[in-house]
Amino acid sequence: RVCEIFSSKDDKELRFEDFLDLFSIFSSRSPLDVKIRCAFTLYDFDGDQLIGKKDIIEMLFLVTNGDLLEFDDAMFVADQVIDEADRDGDGALDFSEFNKVLRRIPDFSAKFHIPLTLQDDEEPARPPAELEHRDTSGVELT
Repeated sequence: RVCEIFSSKDDKELRFEDFLDLFSIFSSRSPLDVKIRCAFTLYDFDGDQLIGKKDIIEMLFLVTNGDLLEFDDAMFVADQVIDEADRDGDGALDFSEFNKVLRRIPDFSAKFHIPLTLQDDEEPARPPAELEHRDTSGVELT
């Protein structure tokens, strides 16, 4: 889904510039408004500028790989989200309603980010042993 949203050519493939855009939004320095707009776009699967029950269910199955949640449970969650956040009673969340919900989540901005630095207790990733001693001195980059 992320590749679909960030692909500049609508082909679900990320180019370098798309990758930079993605990491810019998911950085810890990205403004909250930008993160919320991105989250709204991610949830709005059908592109109708509303997040309905179908969008919520689709996201739930996407994040659980479709096998950790029964449809009835997903429908229950979608009903609860709409009942809680739908202020105008149209059965869906527009951007304003979605924005209000996310602003009430204290750590949304901190959680909606991809860390690019190691934590104090993390070790840097190492290449597989077979690549560690490979001679690349004669390789030309094109």
